[in-house]
Amino acid sequence: MPSNLDLVAGGYEAFAHGDPSAVFALFDEAMEWYTPDELPWGGPFHGREDVIRFFQELPRHYEELSVQPRRFLDAGDAVVVEGRYAGRVNGRDFKVAFAHVWTFREGKAARGREYLDSGKLLRRMTEHGTATA
Repeated sequence: MPSNLDLVAGGYEAFAHGDPSAVFALFDEAMEWYTPDELPWGGPFHGREDVIRFFQELPRHYEELSVQPRRFLDAGDAVVVEGRYAGRVNGRDFKVAFAHVWTFREGKAARGREYLDSGKLLRRMTEHGTATA
């Protein structure tokens, strides 16, 4: 069986190649995800289907989005991923560092938490316009 780190790394690779079904296959039925509340689409998401909807709706919030993991840290049942987002929102390019903490249970992602410089992203979203929710 692959390690939790291998599962997470494979998920980011699948996401980068436009294969969300491979990412969603990692999610436990009781999956929980949290994105900072201050983002228009942020907050807690509960259950596999709710988390999948969160990820499926990301393209509505960005003109372009690239998720670029830089480092994977294996902590047993948890995997920490450090990286950056790059893309375009509101006609403006952005780069924002992130850390994701994934917690696994029996080979499935049971919980994920996203940390990022949401203030920097919000400034980009509100420059020359309004935030898109």
